[in-house]
Amino acid sequence: MEVAGVSLAQTTLDAAVGEVGRTIRTGSAQTGGITADGFKDAVCGYANRIMSLDCEDNLFIDVRRFADFDSVGAPSPVVDGAIDPTRIGFQPGGASEVILVRAFY
Repeated sequence: MEVAGVSLAQTTLDAAVGEVGRTIRTGSAQTGGITADGFKDAVCGYANRIMSLDCEDNLFIDVRRFADFDSVGAPSPVVDGAIDPTRIGFQPGGASEVILVRAFY
């Protein structure tokens, strides 16, 4: 039963990040002036339609931009078993840039 719960949470979060991440790919997040908190709230809103997640304290979103696919690399935000918020950023980028969107729960 526990494995099923974890699997449902993972699938739900993946779908939420994919759906909300689309706003970055289409440029509507950038033109709409979305902030890191706004993006996180949108992910939580989508995910919470399926199952209740404690997003306020447990969800961390990392959005980074890169000039090309060869330069993609992001350090792990996990330090001593906990998320270090200083290793999380929000750079939604612009046209023709490679964007990496990661979520940690």
